[in-house]
Amino acid sequence: MANNKDKSKKRLRSPRPVGALSRDTLPLQESMRSGSDLSCALIGGAAMENMLMYVLERFLVDCEESKDLFDIKGDLDSITKCKRMAFCLGLIDRLSYKNIGMVARIRNKFAHNHEPIDFKNEEIVGMCNDLELNDPTGKEFGHLNAREKFCTVVSGEWERMFINGISTERRVELGKS
Repeated sequence: MANNKDKSKKRLRSPRPVGALSRDTLPLQESMRSGSDLSCALIGGAAMENMLMYVLERFLVDCEESKDLFDIKGDLDSITKCKRMAFCLGLIDRLSYKNIGMVARIRNKFAHNHEPIDFKNEEIVGMCNDLELNDPTGKEFGHLNAREKFCTVVSGEWERMFINGISTERRVELGKS
């Protein structure tokens, strides 16, 4: 009986399904482009966290234990923990690891600042200048302003992780086929 209760428990936080994520692509870019600086930073950071959770979920065994990892106070309850795990499992590269960390810092700076800030804030500009375009063609984006760099990196990393996630095969619990 306890087992049925565990399976039906409502999770406070869990990865979004692939269908929802694929429908999010254009709305994500639109809301980052047209919303306030605050909404851009918060939405961009949340999108990165959701995509990391999706990629990790696709890699892990489909079981209650792996689902619990993403819940509030679970082992993977933050973008920092998710990016570390994704990097250590080889699901993201070092540059993505660095960019995701910087996006999280920018999001947190916006979210936890008691005074309104924007992408013209000196500290935010500095953090955005630390973002790098993860593009094998070697394209540069130094001519973009801080918000444009943030949006470009979030969109690029989000798409890279989405492709990685859909191409990752779900693990099967040992002893089951």
